[in-house]
Amino acid sequence: MEDIMRGPEEVVGVLRLGGFLGLSRSELVKRLVQLPDDGSGREVRLFTPAVIDFTMWLTEGPLDQLNVSSLPDQVDVMGEIAATPGQAYGIHPFVPFCPWRQVRDEANASSRSRGMTPLDVVKYAVQEQGFVGVKLYPVLGFYPSGNAARWKNEPFPASLRGLDADGTKLDRALAELYDWCLAEDVAIMAHTSESQNPTPEAGRRGSPAFWKEMLDHDNGRWQSIRLNLGHLGGVWHLGKSGPPTSWPSHAVGLLSRGYPNVYADLADYDAIAHRTQRDTDQDAQIMPIVRDLLARQTNAGAVDRLMYGTDWVMLSRSLAAKDFYRAMRDKLPEQLNMTSMQRRGFLGGHAARFLGIAVADGQKPKTRLRLEEFYRKRDLDPSRLALWDSPPPTA
Repeated sequence: MEDIMRGPEEVVGVLRLGGFLGLSRSELVKRLVQLPDDGSGREVRLFTPAVIDFTMWLTEGPLDQLNVSSLPDQVDVMGEIAATPGQAYGIHPFVPFCPWRQVRDEANASSRSRGMTPLDVVKYAVQEQGFVGVKLYPVLGFYPSGNAARWKNEPFPASLRGLDADGTKLDRALAELYDWCLAEDVAIMAHTSESQNPTPEAGRRGSPAFWKEMLDHDNGRWQSIRLNLGHLGGVWHLGKSGPPTSWPSHAVGLLSRGYPNVYADLADYDAIAHRTQRDTDQDAQIMPIVRDLLARQTNAGAVDRLMYGTDWVMLSRSLAAKDFYRAMRDKLPEQLNMTSMQRRGFLGGHAARFLGIAVADGQKPKTRLRLEEFYRKRDLDPSRLALWDSPPPTA
């Protein structure tokens, strides 16, 4: 909590975040859409909120005794929000996948929600409920690949140690997900930062180096998968001491080295809004480092894989949240020496390519076709999707 609660403003922000967690999904989406208080948020035409599944890691008692909504029910709720008529913007979420839950449900059919394993829920969300991708959170319980080789040295809570699971089963569950995402051209958003982790050991699983392992696994079996390295390895670590300071450099390298669909977002980088002097000083230290990383010859093209992101509702803990979009739109591109075309890409064009909703080489990717079918079934205005009929800008 030390990094979160740095002073009175941060304490207020954490309390506000706690209050938001009790709101309905539709209300949280409404707050996100209304974030910029000057109305500039109307420029945003697509929101992709990520549903998360921390249950297997945080729960000590029997899961069937928890009074929480099942994952299929949560998918249905977000599907209805995605199908709300009359909106000028699209709401197309990411569905969570927990390999621990997958291992449990494969072994015990009675533990499944509505008869579905987590992978079944992923397929249902993407194919029928307007979801555009999958959210993975490695710092809570697994590596992107290679769990079998690291199994014996990993500290796990009692609720997980009691499962009939091992690293081989986790790897198999993840491989099944990756194979399906690759075959169906479905995007993955990965938490790639040493943050929101229960222990320092767990936090290390967020390193971009482990995603490189996954991309290179089995002679590059998943090299062309659509992958977002969320938080660019945690840009807020730059300028500090310890291993995570190298993670943004590793992440930038992955954007430019032979992986055609690897991108990264700068979500939750609230220092950009300069709400306090501490934020201003931190931003003045961090952005020149990021700019220099992007300018290196070895990282050519990486800037064309950067994406705007918010990490709502975690961003709500910052009192700078209302200024975040404006700062990302007006300030950050200038700090990183982006061209006007790169700025447009950062603010949406790159995300349209990453998600697979933009027309590419005259063809509509599978995600775009799935969304068109979702709009047809739900009688939604297809002009939302027509925004990406022209290829997004590239440098």
